[in-house]
Amino acid sequence: LTKSPAGSGKSVLWYETSYNKPRLLITVRFSSSIIDHLKQCLSHVAYFFFDFRQPHTLNVRALMKSLIFQLSRHSDANYSALFLLYVEHFHFGEPSDEALRQCLLKQISASGDIFIVLDALDECPRFPLDGRDNQPDRRDVLNLIEFLFRSKLRGLHHLVSSLDSEI
Repeated sequence: LTKSPAGSGKSVLWYETSYNKPRLLITVRFSSSIIDHLKQCLSHVAYFFFDFRQPHTLNVRALMKSLIFQLSRHSDANYSALFLLYVEHFHFGEPSDEALRQCLLKQISASGDIFIVLDALDECPRFPLDGRDNQPDRRDVLNLIEFLFRSKLRGLHHLVSSLDSEI
């Protein structure tokens, strides 16, 4: 468990499951229970599940797009941030990673207390799958988590689950 300084309005909870217990059962039940509880207590909850069986979920762009979409449903301001991202990039294709990060920051700052739950981070590749440095990997996801945590946004909370204790 990692905590921020008292009064900072931010927190990170890092949950590791045990290798000697059925991971899928524990993590799904744990994460689903946490998400259900948070949704009952708060209106701003976004979550993402990394799944090695679904390679398109194993990178930071998929994570940011999912969080942006989920947050866009929580308020008009969050929807406006997504709509502006779409309008700005409609003729140019996919938005850059930086554009996605900035949209996510706008949404989080407009949300007040928000919990972001990331499940099974260990399933995101530790190193680029193709051996090239331009391939997204776990480092990019960890950099995003650090970027969001250092963003000075009050009320932002993370819960991250992982089997790998060396992340």
